[in-house]
Amino acid sequence: MNGPIDKGGFVYPTCVDEKAGNSVDRGITRRDWYAGLAMQGLVTQMGADKGTMRPVTALEVARSAYHIADLMIRNSREEELVAAKLGPAAAAV
Repeated sequence: MNGPIDKGGFVYPTCVDEKAGNSVDRGITRRDWYAGLAMQGLVTQMGADKGTMRPVTALEVARSAYHIADLMIRNSREEELVAAKLGPAAAAV
């Protein structure tokens, strides 16, 4: 991939009065969230839950999971652009 990775924003972000100097917990990124969900599906699909998993490395699983996450974020960004072009009438359909 070229350029910066779109991490998709944050999942369950919290903010406690930044002006008062309190820390901000932005939560997990959407990219990490999606990758975790994809990883669960990949491991289950590979048969780990049945003891029939083919030998793979954790790196292969991680790369595949993040690839899926990146595709999900890219697709959601494209859908947002299409919805913005079509306007509110398209959302009602």
